[in-house]
Amino acid sequence: MSEIKLGFKCGGPCCAPIQMSPEPSMSYPTIHIEGEESLDLPKSGTAVIRFRVVSETEEMRGDKEHYRCDLEVMSIDKVKSESCCESDNPKSYAKETEDALDNLARRKRDSDTEED
Repeated sequence: MSEIKLGFKCGGPCCAPIQMSPEPSMSYPTIHIEGEESLDLPKSGTAVIRFRVVSETEEMRGDKEHYRCDLEVMSIDKVKSESCCESDNPKSYAKETEDALDNLARRKRDSDTEED
């Protein structure tokens, strides 16, 4: 299945009241996740979300169609940061640095062993 674009122009009565600009801005649906543990997610990125549709409704609002869908998110897989570093989480920076230094030390050690 190809990518599903979820953005929509906000400017009608369905959006929260904000200071309206002359041109409607792009809005996106929100996923609310709660659980027992915090998630180690980057500030922005890509991921595969496994879900189950819980409910769907379609209705007419004036002359426009409106669609609503509730999803039960089963898992978030293959998370990849869009930033230059792998994650925007300071704990992840430390882990990435540690892994890079370990890899560098291992390559140096292997190189020294080959020279002997």
